[in-house]
Amino acid sequence: MIGITAGTGICCPRCRAVSYPGLMGFPRCHKCHEQLRQCRYCAHQQDGLCLLDEAVRPRLEEDDGKPYCAAFESRPSLAADAQTPRHITVGPLQLIGGAALLVALFAVYFAWLANREPTTYRIKAVGRAFEVIDSRAMARFVVRADPNLGDTLSLQISEPVFQHYDLDPQSIEPQPDNPNDRRHLYHFRLPPDGKLQVRFTFLAHRHAPPRVPLEVKIKGPHGDVEAVGQAPLINGEAWR
Repeated sequence: MIGITAGTGICCPRCRAVSYPGLMGFPRCHKCHEQLRQCRYCAHQQDGLCLLDEAVRPRLEEDDGKPYCAAFESRPSLAADAQTPRHITVGPLQLIGGAALLVALFAVYFAWLANREPTTYRIKAVGRAFEVIDSRAMARFVVRADPNLGDTLSLQISEPVFQHYDLDPQSIEPQPDNPNDRRHLYHFRLPPDGKLQVRFTFLAHRHAPPRVPLEVKIKGPHGDVEAVGQAPLINGEAWR
């Protein structure tokens, strides 16, 4: 019988897993299947020599391809090492190195933020829809642009809305450089922070439909459409 008691495990010298009597395959390691009752794992063995007196030393027997000794006893230190929690000690140098690495990672991250491609243009309607009361509707949009692209911003109102509405050019706030542009392409001075709030006032025709889509486009320096803001014009009961 192997020299261990129930409830006491043997720590496998190969993989450090602990196996207990009663586990399937014991006394083989349940993880790597190493034969645990070998002479080199015995408490009576030291430097390759058996410490038992020859008079009481049992005769070696063959078991599962390995020599088996009835006097085998597991080394308590092996089981104790496996059951003792391991504590990691961090010295000052490791702390300094970790802090330096963290600072370097933050530096790389902020450099990436500074050099990444900016969001050049954005436009958003203030409200999901604009209600027309007494034939009038005031539509507001918030525009954001990259100030590095210049101090002028161009907004164009899509043509379909003018089939049912007229725009009062003098009511545009802030006033563009060209309030009477027939193409409805207006040029505004961009504030230093790149944020512009624009208000348009539309006058509905007598037979305007209940709902008309309104689109305001941001035109880039080369005339390309950079962003589109959308919100419908909805006729109110006072006008209907």
